[in-house]
Amino acid sequence: MHEPIQPQVTVQFLNGSTLEKEITVTVARGGLGPIRSQIDPSSLVADTGDSITIPFLAADAVPDRIRYMYRRPRLDNVRSRDAFTFGSQTIPRGAVVPRQVKRSVLLLLESPHTAETTRALKPVYPAAGDTGGAIHRQKDKLAFLLDQIPAERFAGKAPFILANPVPHPTSCRSAPLNDHLRNRLMEFALTEVHWITEGFHRRLRDYRPVVIINACTGKGSRNGLPSLSRRKLDPKELVRRALWTFFDGKPVYRICCNRKKVQVDGQVRNVLKMQHFPLEGNEKPAYYVVDFPHPGSWHGIWSEGWFQEP
Repeated sequence: MHEPIQPQVTVQFLNGSTLEKEITVTVARGGLGPIRSQIDPSSLVADTGDSITIPFLAADAVPDRIRYMYRRPRLDNVRSRDAFTFGSQTIPRGAVVPRQVKRSVLLLLESPHTAETTRALKPVYPAAGDTGGAIHRQKDKLAFLLDQIPAERFAGKAPFILANPVPHPTSCRSAPLNDHLRNRLMEFALTEVHWITEGFHRRLRDYRPVVIINACTGKGSRNGLPSLSRRKLDPKELVRRALWTFFDGKPVYRICCNRKKVQVDGQVRNVLKMQHFPLEGNEKPAYYVVDFPHPGSWHGIWSEGWFQEP
């Protein structure tokens, strides 16, 4: 008696006409339907019934965008929430990021999904759907965080850039989203696909971020460092590991922001617990890196709520 064939998704990573890498992931029964419904059949390399093959072309990477301009307030009584201005007249699309910038605030999100790419797998822009709306409405949640960075790091305006470390829809646009597939493809792309890993590192160098905010979906960290023991890798942990590969021993000032329930005036409030991990002695950090919740959860955090620990 033949065993039933498990559905499979194969993704080809193509740089021009060159196939650099290929990975096949087994999905649950019925797992191909939510992908087929979201991708134009003519954009597939193959569809044999029990398996589909999807191309990720380097030329179709979702480009990073400057969503806002950030200027650090000079007056003590002015909070950072008043320091965000539009980065262009085409909000929420944002402005194209120049080849190099003097400094930036860099917000990292996991790979694009249905709103950020078309059914033909062509790029739109980062956070083009609900996530972008949440960032726009709730960006004041970043106010106290950015106030923690030394003022001298912000000399003038700094572009507030949205970026995807893997600029392709590793969810394969599946609706509902297939977490297992997305995580497996993200891990492969960030460790095995040269033009994605090198492209991420190049952007980190070119953008010269004052602060890097890891706002990907996933479990928060107690110390902001990559976990060597975590078996189930979510986007936040995968990006954490990719960042530390890039840092390669450079001094990093870590800040962790995790949700915490506290009593405020007799009511239970969700606040952000902030923990600092400064460098020892007088060593100056090359980077400030923040573990921060995904924008989709910002609405549930009390707007004035921060609980700070040393």
